[in-house]
Amino acid sequence: MHKSKIIKLLCLFVVVGLLAGCVVGCGGGSNEKATPEQGSKTESSTAPVKHDVVTMVMTSAADTLNPYNISGNYGDVIFDQIFDHLVYVTASGEVLPRLADSWEMSSDYKVATFHLNKNVKWHDEEPFTADDVVFTAQLITNKDVVSNRRSYFSSIEGTDENGVAAEPSKIGVVAVDPYTLEIHFKTPTDINAFLQLDSTRIYILPKHLLKDADPAHLDADPYFQKPVGTGCCIFDKQVPGERYELTANKDYFLGTPNFNKMVIRVMDAASIVPGLMSGEVDLTSAQGEVPISDWPLLKDAKGIVPASVKSYGYQYMTINCSKEYFKDARVRRAFSMAINRKNIIDQLLFGEGVIAVGPMPPHHPYFNQAIAGDPYDPEGAKALLKEAGWDFNRELEFFVPTGNKVRENSATLIQQDLAAVGVKTKLQVMDFTTEINYLRQSKGDLGLLGGAGSIDPDDARVLLAPGTNMNFSHYDDPSLFELATEARNKPTFEERKPLYDELQKKLVEEMPYVWLYHANVLMAHRDIFENIPVEDFPNLNYAAYSWTFKE
Repeated sequence: MHKSKIIKLLCLFVVVGLLAGCVVGCGGGSNEKATPEQGSKTESSTAPVKHDVVTMVMTSAADTLNPYNISGNYGDVIFDQIFDHLVYVTASGEVLPRLADSWEMSSDYKVATFHLNKNVKWHDEEPFTADDVVFTAQLITNKDVVSNRRSYFSSIEGTDENGVAAEPSKIGVVAVDPYTLEIHFKTPTDINAFLQLDSTRIYILPKHLLKDADPAHLDADPYFQKPVGTGCCIFDKQVPGERYELTANKDYFLGTPNFNKMVIRVMDAASIVPGLMSGEVDLTSAQGEVPISDWPLLKDAKGIVPASVKSYGYQYMTINCSKEYFKDARVRRAFSMAINRKNIIDQLLFGEGVIAVGPMPPHHPYFNQAIAGDPYDPEGAKALLKEAGWDFNRELEFFVPTGNKVRENSATLIQQDLAAVGVKTKLQVMDFTTEINYLRQSKGDLGLLGGAGSIDPDDARVLLAPGTNMNFSHYDDPSLFELATEARNKPTFEERKPLYDELQKKLVEEMPYVWLYHANVLMAHRDIFENIPVEDFPNLNYAAYSWTFKE
C-alpha cells in the first residue's frame, strides 16, 4: 500500500501560479497557509493578534442548517465553520489532513483506510470517533431520509447510483477501531476523486446526538436548529434570513482561532463594497462575491485587498427536457448557438471570466480541447430551429433567480440573443429557493443556475442522473449519467481522461444544459488580515482557524 500524509493531484500546475498571484500583498503578510501539526497547538514567543468579531458576508440565506438537504451552496459557508471533513483540499489540488491524520489506498484501489486524529472533540466535549463517520453514512444513505446530497455517497459499496442503501447497516463504511476507518468502494476508485470532491461534501454528524432521530423526519430534528460539530466555530444563534452568529472553538484541535466571534451576514450584493469600506464587513465569502460593477472601484480602494480567483465554477441555463418541444437535441443546440457568451463576459464581467462549452473550464486538467471555442453562431441556430420545426409563435417561461447580479443581468442579454433567432421568452424573476423548487417540479421552460465546480471532473454528474432532484433539466436519457459514472469509477487519470473527453463531446451534442461562462470569483477583505487563504474559498474550505491579523 502506498501511504502518505498529503496526496497531490496529478495536475498541480493548473492554477497554482495564477491563484498565488491573486493574493500577493495581503497586508504585507505571507501567503503560505499556517497548517499546525495535527493535534497540537502552535506556540510562539509572540502572542498572535486577536480580533474580537469578524464579519463575513454572503448574498443569500441558507434554507436549512441540515447540510444534506440544503438548496445551493450558500449553507456551506456556515457548515465549513461548524463541521470538519476528513481532509482539506486547497485550490491547487493539495489534499491536507483534517479529521484524518493519514490514509492509504489498497493495491486493488477498492479500500481506503483513514487514521483519524485522536484529539478531536465535538463542541459538547464528547470525543469524535470512527463510529460518527459510520453513523453519518448509514443515516444519510437511508432511503427514508430526504436529501439533496446523498449522491456523494454513491461510490461506496452498498449504495445505488443515487447514494441510497438498501440496507444502510451493511454499506462499506467500517470502523475498524475508534480511530481507524475503512471506506470500501464498489469499483476500483481514484482516491483523489473521492477526497477531492465527494469527501468535501460529507459533513460528519454526531452519533450521540442523532442516534434516536427519525430518518423520515430528519430535517425537523431540533439538532438542526443549533447544530453541533467539530469545527473551529461553535454555532450560537441566527436571525433567519439575516445573520448567523458563531463563537470561536477555544478547544479546536488545530488551534484556537484568532477571533472571538464570527458573524456571517446575508447582505444584498450592492451593500458589500460600502460595507467593506465602512468596516461593517471584514471579508466576503465565495458565496458573497463583490458585484462586478463595483470591481473597478474596489481595486483602488484604500484599506481593501481585492482577489480575482480563477475557479472551476460554472453558470448554465436549464432546458426543461420534459417538454415535448425540447425533446429534439437540435433545438437545444440551437439555443446554445444563439447565445453570445463573449458579450456577457465583456459587458457584465469586465473580462473576469471565460466562455463555457461544458461544466469544465479550459484550465481544468480534464478539459477536452477538441470542444474548445466559441459556440456562438446565430445563423446556424436559425437554420437548426427551422430544420427541427420550431414553433416561432411559442413564448417560453424563463426563470431568473435573484442574488447574483451578473446572472440576473445576463438574462436580459440571453433573452435578446434568443429573440434575434426568433425565440420568444418571458422573464420571471424570483428568489433562488423558489426557482429551485419550480425547476424540480418541472415548471417553466428555461432557468439560470450555477455550480461550484471542482478540480475533480465528477462535479456535474449529479445534474445528469435521471429522476433525481438535482437533474434540473429533467433529461431522462441515462446514457450520459452512465458514461459519467463509468469515468468516475476508473482508478487513474490515464483511464478516466478518455471517458471524460467523450462525455464532454456528448454534452455538446445532446445539450441537456446550456453552459454559459466560468466567472472568476471576485472577493475582497479589509487589510486587517495578515494570513487568509482566499484562493481556497471557492473550494468551500475557509480554514478560519489559520487566519491571522495585523497589529
